[in-house]
Amino acid sequence: MTPVFNLSAQTSSSLSVDLDSALSKKTDIVQKEAFIKLVSVRVQTKVDALLKRGKISEKLTQFTDILNNISMPFSLPREADITSLDTDIRAGRITLQARANGPTPVFYTGSLHDIFGGSTGTGLLLDEYNQIDPLETIALSGTTFQIVGMSLDHGNVIYQVTIPDYPYGSEKGYFIDARFVDIVWSPLATLALREKHLPAKETILANLRNSLGLPYIWGGNVPTGVPKLLEYYAPKWLVSEELRAKWTFRWVDCSGLLYAATEGSTPRNTSTLVTSGTGIDIAGKTSAEIVLMLQPLDVIAWKGHMMIVLNKDEVIQSRADYGTETSGFQNGVKISSLKEALDELLVSRLPLNSIDDMVPEGKKKFVIRRWY
Repeated sequence: MTPVFNLSAQTSSSLSVDLDSALSKKTDIVQKEAFIKLVSVRVQTKVDALLKRGKISEKLTQFTDILNNISMPFSLPREADITSLDTDIRAGRITLQARANGPTPVFYTGSLHDIFGGSTGTGLLLDEYNQIDPLETIALSGTTFQIVGMSLDHGNVIYQVTIPDYPYGSEKGYFIDARFVDIVWSPLATLALREKHLPAKETILANLRNSLGLPYIWGGNVPTGVPKLLEYYAPKWLVSEELRAKWTFRWVDCSGLLYAATEGSTPRNTSTLVTSGTGIDIAGKTSAEIVLMLQPLDVIAWKGHMMIVLNKDEVIQSRADYGTETSGFQNGVKISSLKEALDELLVSRLPLNSIDDMVPEGKKKFVIRRWY
């Protein structure tokens, strides 16, 4: 569990050799981290003093860089170590981070066994809306996590995490299965965030259309799903193809539709999308007037839902329920008339230029944002 650390492989300086020797005498990871932090403070104090006097030691600045770049692989902990590791992490004695090695479901509970089959192993834990309520989102490959706690769930290691790339608070916390990530011990450094590459507009539009027909699932944003869930939380009996798709989260919610189409380059939640980009001047306008102002990929949104403009005639969205009188599939990703969607929206909501603009009591609102 304790990583092998060899500074002498990185530099031949006497300071590094001394640090390597001192570290080797520390018997566990807590002692190693405490020592590194102590040395870091003392070296930085010395560097600051030299800077104030107009002098600086190149050797010391190089040594500071070495300390800040310490980041070593950390193996999956044993069951017997979980309690002590959790205590040390929460007390700030160990700094562990992780990086997703594939799509990683994020939940607001650490009891994942109850979600996937429970005692019978044949059904998912669904709420009254037929959704997997504890699912928060699916972090994309390369996403980094700060580990703030550990626990065991029926023999599986669960990490409680914060997610720098997901700036949304949770009173219950966020939890991931340890098997979805690679963990590192990094006492002074911070893992770089996942790199984002916004696709071309034509690619995004094609991705949106390719999602047509995908069912709706709260928290879903990976159309191909997470196949490893069938391995890590295998159903005990044969299940239908529909249940297998839901078991692996092979569906998308409203903002997850755009997030998937842009390969994770747009904000994940509507609470941020309503302020992204530039607001369109729609206040007081009719649906016909608004249509003339729109461009492909403009987002029609309010806190809780969003739809995406495809062209002057069409809008695409993922909804949990389109109503019993709607022809075709009743939930999921659907393309409909832009004009009709705006007409329907204007019955219940006021068009505003900013989501923070005030509306009369009892009225709801929506905005349109141009982000591309």
